[in-house]
Formats: sequence, C-alpha cells, structure tokens
Amino acid sequence: MGYVREVGPVGEPGRKVAMGADAPGGRAPAEKASGSREIEGWFAVDRDLRVVEWDEGAESLLGISRAEALGQACYQVVGGLDERGRPVCGPNCPVHRALRLGLPATSSPLVVRTRDGGLLRVTCQLFTLPDPPGGTLGRLRPAAHRSSEVIHDLAVASALSSQVPAASFQKSVDQALNFLLRVTGAEAGEVWVVEPGGRSVVFVSHQGQFHPAFTQMTRFAPGEGFPGVTLLARQPVCTDRLPEQPYVLRSRLRQSGLQSYVSVPLIGASGKIVGTIGVSFLERQVNFGRVLRLLGWVSTSLGLKVDATLAEFRESARDQFNRVVFNGEPDLRRALEWLLVEMVQLAGADGGELYLVGEGLVARHGLPEALGAPAEPAVKELLQPALPVPLGLPRSWQTRVSAGGAWCWIPLLASEGLMGVVLLYYGGRKQFPPEGMFGALEHFAAAVT
Repeated sequence: MGYVREVGPVGEPGRKVAMGADAPGGRAPAEKASGSREIEGWFAVDRDLRVVEWDEGAESLLGISRAEALGQACYQVVGGLDERGRPVCGPNCPVHRALRLGLPATSSPLVVRTRDGGLLRVTCQLFTLPDPPGGTLGRLRPAAHRSSEVIHDLAVASALSSQVPAASFQKSVDQALNFLLRVTGAEAGEVWVVEPGGRSVVFVSHQGQFHPAFTQMTRFAPGEGFPGVTLLARQPVCTDRLPEQPYVLRSRLRQSGLQSYVSVPLIGASGKIVGTIGVSFLERQVNFGRVLRLLGWVSTSLGLKVDATLAEFRESARDQFNRVVFNGEPDLRRALEWLLVEMVQLAGADGGELYLVGEGLVARHGLPEALGAPAEPAVKELLQPALPVPLGLPRSWQTRVSAGGAWCWIPLLASEGLMGVVLLYYGGRKQFPPEGMFGALEHFAAAVT
C-alpha cells in the first residue's frame, strides 16, 4: 500500500492519505470476469484504416484469423453495428473521425457478429499512434469485461504523449487537461507555469467546471494554494478534504463543493520544475493511486513541452534584442520601445505602455493620447519615481476600465526582482488571447530584463 503526504499548513506536518487499491473507499482495479468475457483483442491499422496487426485476443473474440484480417479495412473485419442492427463501422467511421479532430483516444459501443453467427456487445477503443508512421491502435473488449486499468491508462497516455510535442503550447495544455478529466472522472483541472526565477506560478489553463473558482487568482507564491504548495514541496500533493485546507486561498474554490484535489509538478529537460498540473473531484472517495499514475505519465511529456516553449520564447527575445541594441549605438530606450511593440504583437493587444520601477512611463505604443493606464495600487507605485520595488504583485491579469476596454499587465522580472511592468490594452469587446500566453510573455520579457 502506497502513501502520499497530504500537505497541511506550510511548515506543519501533514497527515497521510492512502492510495491505490488498499485505500479506504478507493476504487480498486476490478477482477476479470470469467470465461470468454476475459478475452480482449488488440489490433492496429494504418492511415488508410488497413489492418496491420491482429492479435490472438481479436482472433478469439471474432473468430477471424490474423491472416484473414491483415490488409483488410478494419470496418470490413470488425463490422460493428448499433443496438438496432445498423452499421456503425465504415469508411467514415465516427470513432476515427473523432481522432482526426484532435482527440488522443476515443471509444464507441458496438455489436459484432462472431464466426459462429452469434452477437457480442463490445467496446471499441481507438488510440492515436505517433507519426511516423501514424495510424491507430484499437482494442475490442466485451461490454461486461473490465480489464487492467494500468494497460488502458498506459495506452491512452502514450496516445496523448504522441500528440503533445507536435501541438501548439496552448493546445497541448488543453488536450492534456481534457484527457485527464475524461479518464479520471475529475470535474475540473488546471495547469500553472513557473515564473522566471521560480518566484511564483502563474495561471495557464483551466478545463471542466467551476471556471470562476479556479481563475479567481492567477498567481501564487511558493506555499500558496495547491499550485504553490506543489512548487514548494517539489512532489505530488493530494487531499480529500479540500475545503478544510488552510492554504486554499481561492474562496470560490473552497465553496465550490469540490472535495478532492491531486497535483503533480511538471519537470523540464533540466530536471527543474517548470509548472504544475492538477485535477479536482466532487467526491472524496478517489483512487489516488491511479490518478497520480496518470498525472505522472502525462506530466512528463507536458513538462518537456512547457520547458521547450518557454526556452524558445527566451531565446527569440534575446536574439531580437541583441540585434536591436548592438545594431549601431546601444540605445536602451529604443530597445525598451522594441520590447513593448513585440509584446503588444505577441499578445494580440491594441497597444500598451511600459513602466520601469523608479522611472515611471518609458514607452507607449498604439494608444490614443487621452487613454491612460488604470491606477491599480501596485502599478501606481511604479508610476512614482524613486520609490522602492513594490513588495506585492496583483493577483489578477486584468483590470477593467471605463473607456470600453481592458488592461492586462505583465511583470518585467529579473534576478534582482521586479524591474517594471508592461500594460497591454484591449479595446472594445476584443477577446483576450489564451491565458497560457501570459506566462510565456513573462519569460519573453525576462530574457530582455
């Protein structure tokens, strides 16, 4: 029986929560049913849906030999029907169609005819195979058969991992969260990215229910909230008493009715923590062992994706900045103006302002003269020359203004601390970019500061 420590108030000992099959109330992997229902079949098809592998389990279930199946279209071999006897399998298979839309794994109930003329209810699960060569891994299991969770989880995690490196940053994060919600039964999930210098974590993505609760705060210091505790502990954190935890600072999350939360760190190529990923449940009786296993598998590929994306942003910023500064006489103000323009373009904003601590406003771009930044307390301090670096940072990205738009601010962080802030303006009803972009923008700016 394994354990993971449930973190209590920072600096205080936590209690232990049992994990896995021996956990009180945990959902242990079910034993296999007896007889023929224990059998499950695996097969693989190429991009043209031609069978390239057909195992003994598939032979036994359908009575079709490997030699008969190889090279045939999978929909001709399986020949799945719905409950009314209408064909489901075909050239435009709905299960394969879902994979083409970007899902890493999908499934459908089918009724199949066996060699002896009988009818068998099965679940057909399909998992995307990595490119090259591509194609699909399929599993046929009788409806009453409950197979090994470990094999199933490894298959779907592998399918997702094959897509993460090729997908965009935000798409990778959203896919990973949606996948975890589907296979764990969690109601909500979130991903956070470590800020430059490791001072705190910033919000990247939320999927599932309770969006206002999870986005109530978008930045946590080490030891604050589940993301901050995971960053500080540098190991998985879980609880089945979410509302009682003193480090839960989001009041809406505490009042949401969610009871359980599981979080693991995202580890980059260098072994450093680059973020956290977590899922939350309305129920207390969660198989923590299985959830932690799935989070661990997904976090590996996602952590590498996050690390590579942020490194790419930093390298791009350094290269472009060096060309601006050293192409002729070094000009700091010109370089800062360039940084502002780049960040406005990357964020899809209409314009913006750049402030330095103790210097005030040093650059403006794309804004009417009459339009000024909102007087948020922490930003207001930056407007005053010769003041010390503000101790606190606002916990929200956005500040609404009466001029019909919204401001979003990005801190300029360096090893010495907060150096300034970029305020991005979005006019009218223009949509903000994906929330994951803001963490990447912080790393872009940090490479310059």
